[in-house]
Amino acid sequence: MKTENSHSRNQMLEKRLDLLRREVAGQLVDLPCPDCGQNRIAVWYTHPAPADFRTWFVCDNCRFEMRAQNTDQPQHYSLDRDRTGHPVAT
Repeated sequence: MKTENSHSRNQMLEKRLDLLRREVAGQLVDLPCPDCGQNRIAVWYTHPAPADFRTWFVCDNCRFEMRAQNTDQPQHYSLDRDRTGHPVAT
């Protein structure tokens, strides 16, 4: 039997997975925030080492921030979305 807490965790996990799916599909702005519910998340990237890429999901309405570690360069990576050396939070 699932508890209310595990149901809530599953919902949060699904919302975070949805962000990853949207980035893969090329949606990089106006994504739904799992915390505040507003469509205010933007995707940014960092490239801290030659073979290291990170994908950042940052809400400009609340403090939500999520990072994904990539094994390869993300398909939608571009220099204009690269925040390497710049603060990620907006």
